[in-house]
Amino acid sequence: MNLAVNSATVLSDLAILEFAGVDTPTFLQGQLSNDVMSITSQKGMLAAYCNPKGRTLATLVLWKASDTPDNEPVYQALVKSDIADALVKRLTMFVLRSKVRIRRLSASAIGLKLENSQAAANAVVPEVNGLNMAALPNQAKAYDVISHPGGISVAAPESRPDTQRWWFIPNEAQTLTLEANASALSQWQTADICAGLPWVEHATQEAFIPQTLNLDLINGVSFTKGCYPGQEVVARSHYRGTVKRRMARGTAHVPAENVASLPGQDLFNLASAHPDAPAGRVVNAAHDGAQVQLLLEVKLADMAQATYRLGQPDGPTVTLANLPYDIEADAG
Repeated sequence: MNLAVNSATVLSDLAILEFAGVDTPTFLQGQLSNDVMSITSQKGMLAAYCNPKGRTLATLVLWKASDTPDNEPVYQALVKSDIADALVKRLTMFVLRSKVRIRRLSASAIGLKLENSQAAANAVVPEVNGLNMAALPNQAKAYDVISHPGGISVAAPESRPDTQRWWFIPNEAQTLTLEANASALSQWQTADICAGLPWVEHATQEAFIPQTLNLDLINGVSFTKGCYPGQEVVARSHYRGTVKRRMARGTAHVPAENVASLPGQDLFNLASAHPDAPAGRVVNAAHDGAQVQLLLEVKLADMAQATYRLGQPDGPTVTLANLPYDIEADAG
């Protein structure tokens, strides 16, 4: 399948964190939900950072960058920009005697979309910040990593078989040659939602355990690694089969100016015995033409016969849509 890069988007809603120092792998292994020791220079991962009660403070896309000139390991991560500074501060508190330096980079991530379509062929983006787009593989798997002279590309999950997406992380010294575009950013966020990729932001911190964000279904949690904050709660829910809520996708009609305030809002089920009681919550939202794409925390028992409303019992109707993976009560 021949794909062409037809869009490059400044992802201003994401921030890049950097972790450097000889103790970095061990430190991250003790903080995150996934097995950091399995990361290679060619493969990154999705992970969660939780509080001691197992509530998710952040979701991260993590990968290994080039070592420092002193051969110290360097890791980088994408997180939501509105929690990045607080996350650096909190993680730094737990460094203690470990030889780890944590900082937020000044560079912005760029979203690259490759499509197999005539529109893509007519709108090819040949180069961004010195990266030759022809060097990107057409059929990479999520979180594959490729290093370039101008930066690093990490494959993003994608729900459409005729599309490949990449996060491009330019070297910090490079000058960004793109301008932010709100419409293009919404399209990228919509693709994240359609792929079932959750991002924890300020409004939803500590609202979910990793399983209610489906992280165990999309390789964001390891149940065989060592301890990390909240690990006992996450493991107990897994092994006892007590995961009763999952993340679903939905659509609704909401004014574009209200979309940013949707994450964290309650969801109501008019078909339940208690229609005035919250039955779920919005995880992420993105404007998508005449409608809004949503990721939603919902009760598994409600999904077959739910009549969801957004924000309040008489709010906009939410129509459930498919995710590219199965939602299960327990991942086994």
